Amino acid sequence: MNDGSNNINREFPGRVIKLNFFNVASAACGLLALFSILTGVFPLFFGSLSIIFAVLSKGSDLYMSKLAKSSVVTSAFSMIIGAVLTFFVVYNFVANPDAARYIDEAFIATYGVTYDEYFEGMEHYSETGEIPEFLLDTNGNLRY
Repeated sequence: MNDGSNNINREFPGRVIKLNFFNVASAACGLLALFSILTGVFPLFFGSLSIIFAVLSKGSDLYMSKLAKSSVVTSAFSMIIGAVLTFFVVYNFVANPDAARYIDEAFIATYGVTYDEYFEGMEHYSETGEIPEFLLDTNGNLRY
């Protein structure tokens, strides 16, 4: 009679925990996608990686592990929510003149120029290497 006392690995009978690099990478990328939902683009990047790793973790097996399945669900949720939030932010910025005015006021309070003037100055800086005037103090040093 086998009472399990000779089980030298101390494993639970009937339970096999199968971890490989792709399972762990899938879970890590799924969590990164979840934690970066508010950033917009990162959930799409990390979620895609998580799904790829989950598929790769299957290997020659017929089914994915529970960890890989949960990573796919987490990643898909993060990607959808991140894309919806990004769409609404961009739509609000383009379609709502109050939002554009608010952003201009914030840039004027911070840099002394509007949003468009700021990015024109940054574009000029990237082309010529000249630091825009609004980033310099009275002594010619960087303010920020």
